[in-house]
Amino acid sequence: MVLFATGHLAASTWHVDNVNGNDANDGKSPKTAFATLKKGVSQCAAGDTLRIINSNRPYTESLIFKGKPSGSPQAPITVEGGDAAFGGGIDVSF
Repeated sequence: MVLFATGHLAASTWHVDNVNGNDANDGKSPKTAFATLKKGVSQCAAGDTLRIINSNRPYTESLIFKGKPSGSPQAPITVEGGDAAFGGGIDVSF
């Protein structure tokens, strides 16, 4: 999944792990992953990657980008699912 936005200079990779993560973490590595998709999405900007870790437990919240700045063809927001299972939904409307 790729979303588009503008206005972000340095790309970052954000990690989410619904079993071992904590939203108080910085989300910059698998060991310091966020716990919720909402927190991961809140950090994303153009050019960033949201890496969703397969914890062998389904994510029960929705992945919602509505109202979130998007990317551009030159700097898309990329979501990597790592075969993670979703029990919620995906809403990428703007």
